[in-house]
Amino acid sequence: MSSAFLKITNMSKGVLNYKKPAFWIIVAAIAAGIVIGVCFLTDSPGTALTKWDTDTVSMKKVMSDVNSLSVKYMNKEVTCNEADMNRFIATMDKIKVGRRPLSKSRNEGRSKVFSITVNGHVKLNFNDKFDEIWVDNGVKPSFSYRIKNPSVAEELLLDYNFTAKTDWGKIDMASLRSKYPEYFDLSTFKGLEVYVWQLAPSSYSFGLMPGTNRDKEFDELLKMKGASFEEMRAILSAYDVDEENISVIPWMHPVSSYIAEYWIREIDEDQSSFEKRQREYVDRIRRMLFSNDQNGGFELPNFLTDIKTTLAYANWAGGGMMRDCLNGEKMIISSVRHLPVYKLDTTEDLDRFKENYKDILTFDQGYGEVPSFNEVAASYDDRFFKDHTVILAYIEASSGSYRYAVQDISYGDRALCLNAVQTNHPEVGTTDMAGWFVIAEVLDSDIANITEFDATLQ
Repeated sequence: MSSAFLKITNMSKGVLNYKKPAFWIIVAAIAAGIVIGVCFLTDSPGTALTKWDTDTVSMKKVMSDVNSLSVKYMNKEVTCNEADMNRFIATMDKIKVGRRPLSKSRNEGRSKVFSITVNGHVKLNFNDKFDEIWVDNGVKPSFSYRIKNPSVAEELLLDYNFTAKTDWGKIDMASLRSKYPEYFDLSTFKGLEVYVWQLAPSSYSFGLMPGTNRDKEFDELLKMKGASFEEMRAILSAYDVDEENISVIPWMHPVSSYIAEYWIREIDEDQSSFEKRQREYVDRIRRMLFSNDQNGGFELPNFLTDIKTTLAYANWAGGGMMRDCLNGEKMIISSVRHLPVYKLDTTEDLDRFKENYKDILTFDQGYGEVPSFNEVAASYDDRFFKDHTVILAYIEASSGSYRYAVQDISYGDRALCLNAVQTNHPEVGTTDMAGWFVIAEVLDSDIANITEFDATLQ
């Protein structure tokens, strides 16, 4: 026989003589496979943030010698004192971070609503849900990693009590992201474009798009949701983009019949003057979005307490309430929405006010449960005005379903501001345009030294 035949014969005998392994060996092999599979499918419990090594930075090394620490939220930054710094470090040690990156992206435009800066240059960036983190050492941003216990990170940052140290925290970023998802996580490679349009003299809406080298299509612009300036300021704070890389672009929305001053060229106005006013308009918009001065222009530490307030229907005036108001110089673009305000301290003032605006307002008609102005003013006679003054502000609204009230009246040595607030937020409203008076009756003795009057909608 040939040697090849013998080899094949021996192999065949080996196959025929094969014996199954013992049962316990099979079970052990299956168990080992399951354990290995689970190990590959699951992540570790996480590494303490202070001992975590990213793909670019060793936090263990950074945290071994901390000499400064600051916390940033919504573009506002506070440097921690020594006690806060020690507390932060102790709590940071409890935050657990996953070892594997969520993605390979190093995009610097990633969400970073909260951030902690260590030693002035290593920045730990948290998203608004506190479940993702990435680190920027000023040289090369890291990948994004999963925070295993986001509640600990949230407690650490929110417990720092930003609202007590500043006037932050009024906008919930998680709700904002849910309301305007299309305005978050945009590419910032070519900057950002902020579009602004007006629905009334003091009503500004904002939309956001990534920067491009082309003009946006009309359909793209029409799909933008109108965010308030406070909301847009908060949205922009989630991006790490220099202000000069954010363009502000006025737009005339087709649903609005109001024409903003940006688009109006006065008779006999030369081109250079017109372009200068357009630049000033854009500059004021930029101050709304990027300026830190949000106090409305007055430092008013005191509040009037002995006041009676009410709401009266006035009808839509279409911007016609500006001509005789006491704060006309503030009826420009501002980070605070100013309202036309008036002071009536005699029956003659009351009669003159009604005469001046009888052609554009409705004084003798109410709206639903809201009384007419004449009903409210029925008690404003000479005896009332002997020791009282009426301060009223006019609010234009895009729906008759909205309601307003006087929140408070603040004052200083010579200035007074009536602060109004919207009291309801209906999901569905009427489509009619409406106007309202928020009215406060104050004692003459309380405003004897006041020479400057203002009103705002908070």
